[in-house]
Amino acid sequence: MIKEHKWYGPNGMQQLRTKEPKQLILTFDETIELFMRPENRHAKLHIDIKLFCFVCSLYCH
Repeated sequence: MIKEHKWYGPNGMQQLRTKEPKQLILTFDETIELFMRPENRHAKLHIDIKLFCFVCSLYCH
């Protein structure tokens, strides 16, 4: 799983590239920075965030 890997370092996920074209996989902060540039303000970014906890643990206490 992704959460079990470090981002930085020689074997970190920052070393990964996409298949074709070979490109870096951006961090969340880098992605937001990219979308906030004036030339990209027309673009939309949809973020799907999944919580890894049970609903009952949030609302049943």
